Order: sequence, then structure tokens, then C-alpha cells
Amino acid sequence: MQFHMFGNLRATFLGQNFDLGHWRQRTVLGALLMTPNIAVNPDTLIERTWEKEPPTRVRNVLSSYITRLRQRLDVGKAANQTIALRRLREGYVLMVDPQAVDIHRFRAATNAALAEEDTAQVLRRLEGALAEWTGDPLHGMHSQWAVGVRQDLRAERRRCLIKVADISLLMEDRRDLSGLLGAYLNEEPFDELVVEKYMLTLSASGQTSRALELYTETRLRLLDELGIEPSASLQEANLKLLRQ
Repeated sequence: MQFHMFGNLRATFLGQNFDLGHWRQRTVLGALLMTPNIAVNPDTLIERTWEKEPPTRVRNVLSSYITRLRQRLDVGKAANQTIALRRLREGYVLMVDPQAVDIHRFRAATNAALAEEDTAQVLRRLEGALAEWTGDPLHGMHSQWAVGVRQDLRAERRRCLIKVADISLLMEDRRDLSGLLGAYLNEEPFDELVVEKYMLTLSASGQTSRALELYTETRLRLLDELGIEPSASLQEANLKLLRQ
């Protein structure tokens, strides 16, 4: 069984999706998946799921969610995977291989990249990490905890993208990073630093005209929607490309 926390939280087995229940029940599972093999106190699960408005007899409701999740996770046991949802003295713990969870594969790959000394290997590992990103983390979950997780992972993704662009430019690698940087800018069009990196990588891959178009599109968007000109750094990058 594989757990997918990028996009809508879901579990799959042999390509088949499993119903994990409504969003509060999925929030409980998400909180357990964030720290696999480590017990989470019931009060923490309650806070992350209901925040300051828990229902009457909330611990009974939580217990019913845990029971239902156990039933759904039985498929993993049938596949001889070490998946178990247990109640310990410290709290509830989900026993699962972190490599079965996309967010932990993403973070493991980024950490492995930081430990690498070979630049080409760093680039390869970062691209592998970014390939795990298939959607906004914990999509559809609106608790403060879920929002915080989402913001942290977005920041980690952004750092990876900038590192990939910097390494690609350093290595004079002519690969097209549209699938990574372009996709990110579709979601965050006002991120001027990433726009600048994307312009430079486009030019390095022989697409200077597209890089200049990107600057014009970004400038018009900034003026129309925010009423501001691009940053000095982005303007300088544009002038640099015009002089080529």
C-alpha cells in the first residue's frame, strides 16, 4: 500500500484507490503519516483535526475514526506490508515504512541531495525529489496544522527548484526545466526570483526569445494585478538577455 499526501490524501494498492473517509478522518490519518512509527498523543490529534471546536465526547469520535482507519489499512497487512495502527501508552502510532509515503520520499531525496558531493548527483536527486510532487500537500484540509504543513512543504519545494536552476546554470546544462519551473510559476506567478531563474535557464537552453516573453508577461501581470514594476534584479536579468 502506498500513501499519497501530495494532492488529496489517499491510499492506493495495486493501482486501486481506497476510501479513507471524510476529511476529518483523513486529517487524523495525515497527522499520523507525518510522523510514521512515532506515537502521537490523542490531544494532539484532536487539536490538529478539530482545533478549538471539538465535538461532544471527542475522544469517542476519535476512537471511531481510528477503528475505521484500521479496517481500511487491513489491505496492507494482506499484502505482507508492515502496516499497523496501534494504541500505545503515549498515543496512537502508525507503523509503516516511510518510503511508502510520498512526502517522506520527497524529504529523503532532498536530504540525500544535500549529502552528495558530486554536483550531477545532487541535480539528479533533487529532480527525483521534485518528481514526487503531484499536487499541493493535504489538498482540501483547512486546519491550521494542515495549512502549516502545506506552507513548509511549498517552501521546501521552492528551495529545491532554485537549487536545480542554479546547478543547471553552473554546469551549463542545456536541459529544458519548463516542466519544473514553468509548472511552479503557473501556481506562483509573482515569485520573481523563480521567474528570474527560469529566464536564465531558458536562455541557457537556447530559448532567449521565450525568456524575454516571460519577462514581459510577468511585468504586465505585476502592473495589472499589483500595480508594481518588477524588482531591480529581475529588470537587470532582462537587460542582460537583451544585450546578448
